Amino acid sequence: MKHGQLRSPRITEHPSDITVAKHEPVTLNCKAEGSPDPEIEWYKDGERVQTSPGDAKSHRVLLPTGSLFFLRVMNGKKEQDGGVYWCVARNEAGFMSSRNATLTVAGCKLKKKEQSMKLRVRYVRSTYGVGILPESV
Repeated sequence: MKHGQLRSPRITEHPSDITVAKHEPVTLNCKAEGSPDPEIEWYKDGERVQTSPGDAKSHRVLLPTGSLFFLRVMNGKKEQDGGVYWCVARNEAGFMSSRNATLTVAGCKLKKKEQSMKLRVRYVRSTYGVGILPESV
């Protein structure tokens, strides 16, 4: 490659779908090449992701490789990390977007339907005595 030659970015590692427990750390990978070296930006559900040190309060860190590291995954009323993410590699020659990746925050709570699931018991007589067979309600 000649010195000073511009080459538009090419994503070499796309982020992948991942499921993680609330408050656990996780990394969404993104690597790109180009000339000059591209800068990586992250987007979630169409909005640019704020990372530290740009946002000192952020629990998200943009790693030197371009990957997005979450110190702890949030899933509260104020902040929710679950969603569709993608990275954009950008330099003077152009830009390229990665494939979408879905970050799912695994919940601890059971849904109401699962909490209220009941079993009906049926007694059965056989030559071996009385047995119990569970049935769905």
